[in-house]
Order: sequence, then structure tokens, then C-alpha cells
Amino acid sequence: MDKKQVVQQFGKNAKDFGATGVQVGFLTLRIKELTEHLRKNPKDLSTQRGLKQKVEDRKKLIKYLKRSNLELFHKVVEAFSIRH
Repeated sequence: MDKKQVVQQFGKNAKDFGATGVQVGFLTLRIKELTEHLRKNPKDLSTQRGLKQKVEDRKKLIKYLKRSNLELFHKVVEAFSIRH
């Protein structure tokens, strides 16, 4: 899945980058990229710190999504296979 597909699936229109579902999707894609980078470069401490921050940001957004829109929450968690 790429960014365009995330926006089409979870945004209201093609330019809706601010929707919570879209933000969770973007963070998930970035987390996957950073995880792959760290598998190749395990001593990259700045990337480890960035990865932890992104995971925390995503966790906060998922918590908000669960409170505000339970249906979308289930859809996002299922689409990206996120443990909650």
C-alpha cells in the first residue's frame, strides 16, 4: 500500500491528508520503512529514537480514533494489521 491508496481509502477526497485514518496510515508506512532500515543498521540510534516517537504518535492517534469513531478504528486496525 502506498500513500495514494491510503488517502483514497481513508480520506474524504484525494486531498484529505489530515484525516485521522490517513495520518495513522502514513505513520504506519513510515514505521515499516524505519524498521527495515534498522534491520540493516542496528546501531543507528537516531533512527531508533525517531521510530519510537512515530510509534507513540500513532498510538495516540489510534487511541483518539477509538474514542471518536469506533467503526473507522476497526477498519484502520484491520487494514494495517495493527495490534491494539
